[in-house]
Amino acid sequence: MSKGKKTLLIVATALVVSGCVISFGAFAAAGFNPENLSTESRSWTPATKTFRPEAESPHTAIVLRDAGENVRIEATDGDAIEVTYWTNERKRFDVADSGGTVVIEGTRESYLGIMMVGSFEDHTTVVKIPRGYAGTLDIDLMGGNLDMTDLTGLDSVTAKTASGDVRLARLAANDITTSTASGNVRASNVRCSQLNATTMSGDVELSDIEASEIVKLDTTSGSHLLRGVNTLALNAQIGSGDILATGVSAVDATFDASSGSVSASFVGSDREYAIEASSTSGSVHAPAGSATASRRVSARTMSGDVTLTFSGGGASGSESSAPSPSSFPEAPEAPTAPTF
Repeated sequence: MSKGKKTLLIVATALVVSGCVISFGAFAAAGFNPENLSTESRSWTPATKTFRPEAESPHTAIVLRDAGENVRIEATDGDAIEVTYWTNERKRFDVADSGGTVVIEGTRESYLGIMMVGSFEDHTTVVKIPRGYAGTLDIDLMGGNLDMTDLTGLDSVTAKTASGDVRLARLAANDITTSTASGNVRASNVRCSQLNATTMSGDVELSDIEASEIVKLDTTSGSHLLRGVNTLALNAQIGSGDILATGVSAVDATFDASSGSVSASFVGSDREYAIEASSTSGSVHAPAGSATASRRVSARTMSGDVTLTFSGGGASGSESSAPSPSSFPEAPEAPTAPTF
């Protein structure tokens, strides 16, 4: 090793050791408590805003925008929308009624933290909605998770987060749209007309879904896990990742993966479906189906396997058009040798 490289290595090692010493010293000064490393003020104050009862002043929309806290939206037996939020000298909320629309907007002053920016404490924004509310929900978060539970009779739901998960449970609405840049989408026990879920980097997990029109999924990098999806049309598109679906009931189902496998099981017999299955680089196991069937299944992947099964029966096939050995007619028995 040359003298210059040795010197560079010594300097780099010294910098790493110094950084470790400084970090350990800061951690010790914080009493070995990670919460004390946060540069966020710990003087958080909760506040609750209760709007007029829906019977007196009905609302048609709830709009929430925030930059950094988790959000939980849940049903209440009361007749008024209630919002609980947390503020400090750097984080503030504006909560108002604008002509029948509840507007909740959280803002945070940006600053440069020495160690960590943010808080380890739970400052979830909680929105309680009367069970009879039939308006819209429009939630857009820059960071943080979003949970919605036990809401029925909604007109439309839009749930977006740049960095965080979206979780929907026991939800009924006309149209539901979810989107994450970096995070997962999970929905269970959902009733709707249309469900759209988009993730750039994250999984989509659906269970017990009934959509009278369409379920549409689009993922750049992640996986799709579907259980018990019942809809008129199902369209799952994925760039890099696998699609696994069980108990699917759809008149028109499309699975399209650029890099990943597709495995799907359907309710009913394969004879009820016109089946198209293909893989550029991988094996295909799917029954023949019926070209004249009223239902349709299309499963394609460029790199990966395709497997389709049906609860009502349907022998597995492959992409090869060559007949299997059992399809050839059996050779006739040899004649009995004459006796003398």
